[in-house]
Amino acid sequence: MLGALFLTACSVPEKAGTASSADAVLSLYRTPELKASVLEYFSRLTENRAIAKTILAECDRLNLPPSLAFSLAWNESKFNPLAFNRNPDSVDRGLFQLNSKTFRLSREAVYDLKTNTRHGLAFFKKIYDRTGNIADALAYYNSGIANADSPRLPASTKDYIQHILRDRQALDHGVMAWLFFSQQTMLASR
Repeated sequence: MLGALFLTACSVPEKAGTASSADAVLSLYRTPELKASVLEYFSRLTENRAIAKTILAECDRLNLPPSLAFSLAWNESKFNPLAFNRNPDSVDRGLFQLNSKTFRLSREAVYDLKTNTRHGLAFFKKIYDRTGNIADALAYYNSGIANADSPRLPASTKDYIQHILRDRQALDHGVMAWLFFSQQTMLASR
């Protein structure tokens, strides 16, 4: 089973910018025998088990690819749940950098790991469901609807999209390698 999922995760998507209906990493996370290993990989990545567990739980609930969600969190806040960024007329806060104009949450709520993750990923999922394209959803998440719908997308947003897509692919490969070698080690020690 792991071999088939590994091949699926490493294959090139049929259409760039779209999500597979059966994400391999999410499938592995949903497999009882492998759930702890997937959590361990992302815990080491984030250096915070609570962050990894919260993001994985939301991905499971929303049916989102975990590697995409972790790439989004890394590019937004470097996995810092207290991250803060000032814009000309608003602020972005927390793990998923929720914008104060879009998310009217209290200071306590916006810095709560579960609340920030739930709102950030639900917002991304809503955009993705509407656009049907990961790159378009990332453009909207990063720069808002006015800029995302513009024929000339800002260079910074184009870079943001490329970084997340590249990081997502690296995480897909990384988790597969982690699982493969950790399973091989477990078998060898028997």
